[in-house]
Formats: sequence, C-alpha cells, structure tokens
Amino acid sequence: MVFVEIFSPSTGKRDAHEKFMLCEGAGVKEYWIVYPKDKAVHVFTLNNDGQYGDGHVYEQKCKIPVHIFEGYLIDYDDIFAGI
Repeated sequence: MVFVEIFSPSTGKRDAHEKFMLCEGAGVKEYWIVYPKDKAVHVFTLNNDGQYGDGHVYEQKCKIPVHIFEGYLIDYDDIFAGI
C-alpha cells in the first residue's frame, strides 16, 4: 500500500508527523508527502526492520519510482500539473 499526504501549511507538520508514525506502525510500504508550494515530493519506503528511513526528496522534473510496483514510475510533472 502507498499512502500519499498532501502537505497543508496550517496543519501539515502535525499531520505529517502523526500520519508518518501511523503508517510506519501499520506497515504501509510507502509514504509520500507532497509539498505543493515547494513542488517537492518526499518518499519514504519501509525498511526490512519495519521503519522508514530518511526517504528521498524529488524536487525537479523526473520519474518517481513507486517501489511497491516494480518498474512503475510517476511523472513529476503529472503530480504538479495545474499548480
């Protein structure tokens, strides 16, 4: 399962932390935080020890891998189209 959080400046820090912990505890394989204002995507993948590492931040045009689906990529531009 992949969980995607859209960061909101008003509640984002609290929401992201709480949802990060909930997703990690529930064993969600990937947790994405999308930052519309910064046009960035932070992707966390669950390690073998059941925890998220530091993750990877995508901040420029690229293809972002969806790790639970081998070979599946999402175009960065598609995420931020219309913003």
